[in-house]
Amino acid sequence: MTSIHYDGADGEKQDYAVQGMLIYLPNGDMSVVWMCPGRRKFASNDKLRGTPEELQEAVSYFDAYCGTYTVDEERACVTHHVAASLFPNHEGADQVRHYRLSGDELTLITDPLYFAQK
Repeated sequence: MTSIHYDGADGEKQDYAVQGMLIYLPNGDMSVVWMCPGRRKFASNDKLRGTPEELQEAVSYFDAYCGTYTVDEERACVTHHVAASLFPNHEGADQVRHYRLSGDELTLITDPLYFAQK
């Protein structure tokens, strides 16, 4: 995983360089984790004692979830059936991603998502 492109509701476009991993297993399990590099370290060196600002930045530029997936080749989409997520609102929900596969490069396209603006 190398980048996320975001079209804001106001038409502003944002590109985020990210580090992460998306894993699809043959048994139908999946997992994704990504983060924007360069997040500041917590002054306390303790994730339970981060300041509100440190916590907000850490969460705003990080995402992770896992569950199972199904593929609809006719519609060129993969559905992530989310079991656990950093964002609790996604737990138990389906996340549909349209896909393009070109060689060994996979591009996933989502309906509008809302990310914090840097």
